[in-house]
Amino acid sequence: MPNKLPPYTFKRQDVSVQENDVIWKHPKGVFSVYGIQFQQPVFGLDDHYSLRRVIMDKPSCVVALPYDPRLDSVVIIEQIRPTKVFSGADSPCMYEFCAGLIDSGETAEIAMRRELQEECALHAQRLEMIGTYWVSPGWTTERLTMYCVEVDASKPVDACGNASECETTRVSVLPFQQLMDALDAGEIDNGGFLIGALWLARHRDRLRGDWNHK
Repeated sequence: MPNKLPPYTFKRQDVSVQENDVIWKHPKGVFSVYGIQFQQPVFGLDDHYSLRRVIMDKPSCVVALPYDPRLDSVVIIEQIRPTKVFSGADSPCMYEFCAGLIDSGETAEIAMRRELQEECALHAQRLEMIGTYWVSPGWTTERLTMYCVEVDASKPVDACGNASECETTRVSVLPFQQLMDALDAGEIDNGGFLIGALWLARHRDRLRGDWNHK
């Protein structure tokens, strides 16, 4: 399939790396922090910039958008998030779709199925990949792979989580229209949740037709 976006202007050899040093490593190997110095070309000019940046090298993650086409509802979780604690937000909680790290030896799909069970107590049925994207390419190598996954949300549990990781989640079933109302009201405040809601707004009718008749 041909690319839909125009080709990139520069290739790998157009950027030269002078330094790439480890600044700090997590004691359990979860992530590492690097200082990188490189020279990059300037768009539209015969010139270069020399830059030094700090990069967090972090494992990839997976996000599941759990959708029940019969109930026309999604399953979301509520978690306490360290960044909201740190920033002094009115509530330390955040609504999200189920997500987690891809462990060593796992594929993104296997990790997604495991996280869905751990955080929502749900079994993944049919699924469709939404895409893979860089979380914040200015400073971290973390990438997220997103799936929309068919679930049975008719008997949700109230709370889940992996106690060995001090993880605790509250599970809610949200009708599609309520999700769209929250989207239009600007209440969705994290990337995976926002991307998933926008994707479902575009593909929900097709999914209901495909998944309800197979």
